Amino acid sequence: MIVPQDVANAAYLLGCEDNTAISGQSLFVDYGFTIARVL
Repeated sequence: MIVPQDVANAAYLLGCEDNTAISGQSLFVDYGFTIARVL
């Protein structure tokens, strides 16, 4: 289950000044459920 801290960490990653390589991206914070495949 996703907790607010996970979303906060993702937002920090995208917004911090040290981030110089990520721009214009969609970031899913869902432990990979959007790309999970049924086995």
